[in-house]
Amino acid sequence: MSDLPSLPKTPEERRGEDDFGQLQSAARHLMAAITAEPVPDGLRDLAIELGNALQRYQDNLIARGYTPPSSTAP
Repeated sequence: MSDLPSLPKTPEERRGEDDFGQLQSAARHLMAAITAEPVPDGLRDLAIELGNALQRYQDNLIARGYTPPSSTAP
C-alpha cells in the first residue's frame, strides 16, 4: 500500500475540496487499498457499498442543483 497517495491531513491540504469531495477522496483511497491487498469479503463488500452510497448521494445532490467541483464530477 506504500504506492497509494496519502490523504490530505491538514486544512491547508484539504482546501478547495468540499466535504463531499473529501468523502469521495477517502472512499477512492479505501477502494485502492482494498483492491491492492487480500481482505475479507465482508470488508470488500462494505467498501463497495460505501462507494455506491456516495454515488447515490451525489446523484441526488446533482438532481437538486448541486454542481460538483471538477475533481468530483461523475
